[in-house]
Order: sequence, then structure tokens, then C-alpha cells
Amino acid sequence: MGLLIYLLFCAFLITNTYVWAHAENVLNGKDNQATGCGPDECQQLRDRLEIVEAAIRSLVTVLASQKNEQSVTINSMIVSDPALRAILSPPNVHFPANNVTLASGEVADTQGKNAVHYFKGGVKCSLAHLVDVNYSATGNITATLAKNNSLQIEWTLISTDCIKFSSGVWIRIFDEESNQHQSYSAKTYLEIPNKCLKRRANASFSIVLLPPSVKASLPRKPNSCHFKLPDALIRCLAYTVEVVPNYQSLMGRPLLTRIVIPPEEGKKVTTLLEFQAFSHSDSLSLKWQDNSGCAPQMSSIILKSFPDNGQSVSNTNSSVKIPRSCLQNDDGKQNDHLFSLTLSSQQTCPVGWKRLDACRSYRVDLTSEYSEVWTSGTSSLEIFTTQHGMFPDNPFVWYCETSTFYCNSSDSENHHTCWGNRYICSEDTDIDCDLGIRMNCDKRCAKGFRCGLQCISTEQVCDGKYDCFDGSDEHYDCDYARHCNQLTESSGHFSSLIRTPGVPVKQQHFLSAVQKTIVSIAVQANHTVWLSFHKFNTLTEHFLNVYDGPYSTSPLLMSYSGSIKPLSFRSSSNTLYVEFPSYYYNQSYGVDVFYTSMPSTGTPFIPGCGGYVYDNGEVFSPDFFDDLVGDCVWFVEARQNGDAIFLKRNYTISTNQPKITVRDGWSSSGKVLYDEQDSSQRRMVVHSITRKLTVRFRPPTVIAYRTYFYWNVTSVSTTECEQNLVGLSGTIKSLNYPALYPNSSDCRWAIFTPPDTKIRLFFPTVETEEGFDYVYVYDGPTTSSRLLLEKSGLASALFTVTSSTNEMLVRFTSDELISFPGFLAIYSIV
Repeated sequence: MGLLIYLLFCAFLITNTYVWAHAENVLNGKDNQATGCGPDECQQLRDRLEIVEAAIRSLVTVLASQKNEQSVTINSMIVSDPALRAILSPPNVHFPANNVTLASGEVADTQGKNAVHYFKGGVKCSLAHLVDVNYSATGNITATLAKNNSLQIEWTLISTDCIKFSSGVWIRIFDEESNQHQSYSAKTYLEIPNKCLKRRANASFSIVLLPPSVKASLPRKPNSCHFKLPDALIRCLAYTVEVVPNYQSLMGRPLLTRIVIPPEEGKKVTTLLEFQAFSHSDSLSLKWQDNSGCAPQMSSIILKSFPDNGQSVSNTNSSVKIPRSCLQNDDGKQNDHLFSLTLSSQQTCPVGWKRLDACRSYRVDLTSEYSEVWTSGTSSLEIFTTQHGMFPDNPFVWYCETSTFYCNSSDSENHHTCWGNRYICSEDTDIDCDLGIRMNCDKRCAKGFRCGLQCISTEQVCDGKYDCFDGSDEHYDCDYARHCNQLTESSGHFSSLIRTPGVPVKQQHFLSAVQKTIVSIAVQANHTVWLSFHKFNTLTEHFLNVYDGPYSTSPLLMSYSGSIKPLSFRSSSNTLYVEFPSYYYNQSYGVDVFYTSMPSTGTPFIPGCGGYVYDNGEVFSPDFFDDLVGDCVWFVEARQNGDAIFLKRNYTISTNQPKITVRDGWSSSGKVLYDEQDSSQRRMVVHSITRKLTVRFRPPTVIAYRTYFYWNVTSVSTTECEQNLVGLSGTIKSLNYPALYPNSSDCRWAIFTPPDTKIRLFFPTVETEEGFDYVYVYDGPTTSSRLLLEKSGLASALFTVTSSTNEMLVRFTSDELISFPGFLAIYSIV
């Protein structure tokens, strides 16, 4: 068969090479038997040449697909034969200049020559890509969808030498999934002439195909250059755009590109709804919603995880591509855009998922891929890999007294018994324990882990199972035993957990039954985190560690153990990572910590220069001899809403003291309650109006010697003696009057009389500790109302106070030391 094709091709080329050359001579008027051809003869000749060209093209196409020695021989012949090279090589035709004037006979002759050159060039350009004959494929094509849903196509021809022979293009757009097997019929193409193409300086062409929905204002003329897409392009589908050069009605090599119609602009493509990671079980689960409208075309998702929310440049992310076959479509046909995924160490999904670290923050990015071509916008979610600390197997190591060990034996007589440590690794005993009393008894223990008289391999340490009789191989720092969670509120509280391993524990082991607890704090951006220690008591070997950042790889801010409460600490960013011990059985040990967030100032934190105090404690001035110390601000907060803060000064005012200002609330514009520079506002005690106070220490003008100044902080409840009084008249008196009033009190009486009346308050007697216990009267129902009276000490005369409305508040405060009879007041309407 190959030999027959070869012989036919050779005979055909020999015959038609002569026909081609003779036809060119006739068209050019160079044949000895003719001086040219008339219009009809020339047209007939051109028709025959088209038939010849079509036959040559068909044969060359067949031979080009052959991969044998005969096809190599034919190609060699085509390359070496000058006549065939002239037909199939890129043309180099020169046309007369436009300003040359020709006679009428010359015009017909020139037109005939030009027709031959154009036709010959068209044949060459349409066939040049089939055989490697001086051919340089430089063509490329792009297609983009505009906002008005029109399609813009731009391309360059395969050979720039063929531009002059192009009479236009054919364009076809088809859906890859449904139309890829359609025949190449003329009806499937748009034929676009050269005049409708926009040519650019870089020898490229472009055209815009309008959407079929566009209506022209006038009927389309036959020669109009406005072309429409045959059909509307459907969102999310992939299309092939094909541009075929038109060389004098001969089809050149097609240019192909692919375009995927994206979803509507501005649509949230992917929304992560849930993300959970459980490190101790090596599992990860997430749920998301695909709102692109392209969910049926989704082929895969790309999942990336960034440790510490991507804050550290040294952290490398983990990226995995997950095929759609691994996804679950949660609600089936009713909700086909809701998906979920679970990855675990026992998964059947063929992806290389890397386990996330326990007790760590991550930023997870999810990107959907559609039709394996285009991707959606990325949806991100910040998560924390929580872990519930686990107890080791066989936790009976705490069941026995000190210097003994627990022996669980299948022997009924020795079942659940305690034996002295001297029997461990002893040959002089018949005790048989399930753990193996004579196992792991290497006395040298050169490469293992020493635990009492035993020696185990390092791989057995922290493996979740007790291999040592003293239990030291499963300890406080084992990763699986850590219990962790994350706090994201702007303020909150955390403390040591009170848990139980579920087995009896001797009192001697109470402090050995301890677990590491971890809290990650992440507040709003551009804020810092303050810590206030309400309770603190740990063993010296169990430390509270505070890291200035999202993980234990962040800088260590403080490491502390013992029974003395640490100073308040502040983060440099919006995250803190705190590790501390939780004791199972001894509640007198552990930590109790409150935190709050404040807007970041950008200044470095200096321990002792300001802080956060919750409920009770001290605020104090720093060491102003340190040149780095400027203003130091303390933020004080009462236990709950409705409580008040009581500050008591414990120093004598001097010329070397810092400038102290106390404001109600945490705003710099809060009401000034104390100002060291204003003698009228100097006092020994300060009571807040709300549950918050700000205390600012400014450096003194002259620092003559090193000294510190303290204020005691106490949270006082107001609910114990709070009353609402309604009526035309009544009596108010301090608790126990005329006996001594209680210490550390903050009592309030709100008076309400009928509308359009005023309240007159008459004080027959006032007797309090001067400078420490006060009576306040406000022109309204709250402590934020205008202050009418502030009285302390002994009243030398009777006096009255009148409101401007029908509402009034009376407040009485006392410190923690000395008491007096208090006050009596009678109210009536005016």
C-alpha cells in the first residue's frame, strides 16, 4: 500500500508540476502558443488549478502522517526538487508600486500575473505547515471575555510572509464537552474578510465578536463588519476558539486557544464555613460553600496551610491538591454547592496530606479549580488546632505510696498490689507483674532513658504508655498530654483545669498529677494583650511560659514559677501564647489569669512600667532612673459590671514624686478623678464612676533619688446596698446608722419623684472618716450625672442640696480601715 501511494504521488507530482508551470506561463502570457488568456479561459484555468491544489494537499496530508522510510524519501524529494520547492515554500512575491501607470494591455497582463502570484502564494501558505519546507511557526492566539460578554480574539499568522496573501479568516467557537466531535462544515464557521480585521503594528490581528443578545439599531448590511457569536457563552464552561487563515479561499493551518467563561464578577466564589483540625487523631475536616454557579465543573481544590497565620517569614506552607472524587457533596441534589472534606492518616484519598502541629494557629487558604483550567479566588480562614490532653495507658502509677510501685498481675493473689521498689529488677523474688518486673534492667543504660532501677529506649519515652514503674517516662512535657484551646474575645479569663485521671491517687502524688495547659490568645488587629495574674502558685519545676506571639517558637516574654504573683505583662502584637500547669487534685496550686486588649501604641514594653490589674492588686511608679522609661499607664478593671474600683494612696506627697493622673474609664478623655498637679483634687482615696480606671505615672521634673509610689487597688461590689426610692418624701441613712458603718462599702440610693418636681435633700448629720469615706450627691440617676455634693468628715452645720430634675443619686463609699456613724438625710419634693 505504501509503495502504491509513493508511485501515485510521484506520477501525480511530475504531471502536475508541468501543469502548474504551464498554467503560470499561460497566465503570464509566456507560452509559445498563446500570448495570454481571456477572462473565461483564465477563470477555467484557475478552477483547474484549485482542483490540482486540493489533490496535492490531500496527498501531502496523507504522506505527512506516514512514519516510514518511503515518506522520508518523498520529503527528501520535495526538498531537493526546485519545482516542488517553488510550490510549497513560502512565497516571495513583489508587486508593482501603486504609482506605476500601465497601458490598458499591460493592465490586463499585470492583473493576470498578480492573480497567479496571489493564488500561488495562497497555495504555498496553505500547504507550508504540512511539510517542513522553510517554515517558521510563529503564530499565536489569545481570547478574552469582555465585561459586556463580547469575545475579543487576537492572533498572529503562522508565517508573517503569508500576511499579504490572506484574504480573511474563518472563526469557530465550540464547547469542548459537547461539540468537540462536530464536523468541520462551513456552517460552523464565521467567515470574516480582511477589511473587518483590526491590524496592529506587531503584525497581529484582532476582532471583537459581540454577544448574540446585542441588538443593532439598524438592520445589518451585507458588507457590515459587525459579527456576533453564534450562541451565548455559558458561564463556567470551557470553549475552544479556532481561527483558520483564509489564503485566497484556501484554508491555512488552524490556530487554537482555550477559554473558560468565569462566573459573574463580584460573586464570592468560595466561602469556608467550618474548619476543624484534631492533631491527636491526625484528622482534619472542613466544610465550605461554592457560590460561583460553577460547582458542577469543579474538578479539584487546592488547600494551603500557613503556620502561625503566615506571620513568620521563616514558616513554610503546606500545599495539597485534592481531586473532586475525595469530596463529599453534603446535601446531594438539594444543595449541590455545599461540600465537605475529611483527611486523616487512614484516608483512602490519594493525597499527601501533612499533619498539622498540635496547639498551633494556622491560616488555611482554599482555592477551587474548575475544568482543570481556571481557579477561583482564594478563601481564607484562621484556625487553631485544639487538643484535649490524653492520659497514658495504665495510670495506676499514682495508686501506691511513695517508694512503692504498682503491680498488676494475672495471679489472683497478687492482683492489684503495691510492692517496694527494691523488688524492681531483683532476681530474688517470685513476683510476676504484667509490666515485667525484670524487664528493662540494663544497669549501664548508656543510650537509653534511666527511670529508677530501670532503663528503657528513648523511643518509649512519651509514647502514651507507662514502661517505667515510677511513671517518669510519661511526663509533664509529653506532646500528647497537652491540653490547649484558643481565646479570641477582646478580653477574658483562663485558669488551671481541674481534671481527674479516673483512678485513685495517693495524696503524696497529688502534685505529680499535673498536665501542661496551653492558651493561645488572638485579639483584634492593631491591639496588644495585657495579662493580669489573679492567682499564682506552682511547683518550682512547673513554669508559666509566656511567648510574645502565636506559638512557642515566638520570643519568650517571661518564664515564672513559685508562689509570688508575676507583674503584669504586655504583648507587642495581638497574639500571646501561654503555657502553664494544671494540677488534678490540689486546687491550691495553679494559675488564674485575666487578659484584656488595648490599642497598640508602637512603644516597647518595659516590665514594671504600667500594666493591667483585674479586681485587686497594686499600681506603682517605675524606676524613673532608667532613661528608657517615659509615661507608664495602668489599666484597672473591677470584677463585674456595676462594681467600682477603690484606689488608696499609701505614700506622702513629695517634690520628687511622679506626676500622677487618674481618669475614669480607659479613654484619654475620661473624667479626671485625681491630679497630682491640682491641689483641689488631691486625696487619699479615689472611687471610680464606672468599673474601669486609668492611672498614669509621668516622670518627675527632677529625679533626685530612687523611690517608688504605690496605690492599692480593690474591687468593691455595689449590689449589696443598692436601693431605688420612689415617692414624695423619705429618709436615707448609711448602713447600721447610728452605729458604725461597714468597711469597704459602696452604697447607692436612687431617688425618683413625680414628673415636673425637684428633689430637696436635707442632711441633719454627716460624720465619716475625713479624707477616706465620702458622701456624693448627683443631679440625676447615675454616677455619670452632674456632681452636686462631695462631703467627707464632720459637717459643722446643717445643709441641703436641691436637684434640677425629679431624679437624684446618693452614693456613700468607705475604705477598709476606720468607721464612723455615717450620715442621715431626708428628701422631699420642691
